[in-house]
Amino acid sequence: MMKFFLTRDKDSGSLFGMKMFYEKKIFWKNRIQERLFLEEQPITTLYTVNFELLGLAMQAPKYADILKLGIWVTVDGFAVTVLLFLRHFTIVRRLCGSDLIFDLFETCEKCEKKMALIGGKPEILSQATKNMLEVYPSLSLVAMSPDFPTPLNIKENKELEKFIIETRPEVLAVCFGSPKQEYWIAENKEFLEKNGVKIVAGLGGTVDFLAKALPRAPKLFRMFGAEWVWRCCFEPFRLKRYAKASYTILKFTIKKIFSHRKTT
Repeated sequence: MMKFFLTRDKDSGSLFGMKMFYEKKIFWKNRIQERLFLEEQPITTLYTVNFELLGLAMQAPKYADILKLGIWVTVDGFAVTVLLFLRHFTIVRRLCGSDLIFDLFETCEKCEKKMALIGGKPEILSQATKNMLEVYPSLSLVAMSPDFPTPLNIKENKELEKFIIETRPEVLAVCFGSPKQEYWIAENKEFLEKNGVKIVAGLGGTVDFLAKALPRAPKLFRMFGAEWVWRCCFEPFRLKRYAKASYTILKFTIKKIFSHRKTT
């Protein structure tokens, strides 16, 4: 069971047993760059956790364990920011996947490292790749849209397996959507590390934003953490997900609070 009452580092805090980082943006770029030049280090897993994923973790212990074992876990979503603030009374900086991916692009271009995108529909992924190469002309960027549904074990998808072996990207962005992408990363970490991947990130529907197939929330919405409202306007099915996550987290938190009172 995930522990709610845990300690906090200067730029990180624990929530339901997951250590989350909320450093300034410049520190993230430095972290990425340092990791790309470190040899003989275990593969770095990067997850961006929002309110919906917290709800999923409450319901699925195996999924929660995957997030807890993430090397870098960032705060993606206003609700998670509020929960961390209430728990640790500190300023929490959000870093969502649709922002983080640009840090990965920029750092890979600067350090002359190869980056790969996998996931999304073929035509959308192709447009996303084209758009990013216009912004980062010197970036070594490769992409592949695996057949759907993509099996969890990469050995069961020979085309994807061959793609990773032949391209050997240092950074891999997995855009299968949650929770599948996190399960896929956990299942294939050893294979990815063996084939040169140093950083693997689960970045959900970021490809849609890069291709401009789905409009990103205006800056004002992002500033006040209301991106979820914007997304619900274009994807109404998310309302049900958010409601379910809210109920699950509230129920779990109340249970932990009463459990803690009984033991004191």
